[in-house]
Amino acid sequence: MLETNFDIHGQTIENTFDSSILANASVVRYATGPDDTVTIDTTDGAEWKISRESFDRCDLSIGREINVSTLLITDGAARLDGPPVLSTQNNAAYCKLAATFVKGW
Repeated sequence: MLETNFDIHGQTIENTFDSSILANASVVRYATGPDDTVTIDTTDGAEWKISRESFDRCDLSIGREINVSTLLITDGAARLDGPPVLSTQNNAAYCKLAATFVKGW
């Protein structure tokens, strides 16, 4: 199923998204850490650490689609090399996640 729906290479580097500014993935699994964080694995091969507050507020669960963007707008200029920003839709509303890239596979 993953190969059929996500025919892309796994995410291996924090700010490299094959020249695109937006990547879509879904949550494959998650684990709660001892430091009030949740580590999520996504279908694009990335592992992210997010705050428990973000996880709960955005109602993340297995199968939930997330968007990863590196678009950064500074002083009216757009760049594609910004820090990754994760977001999801929660009840049709945009929900930004406080996330840190951990690793890729």
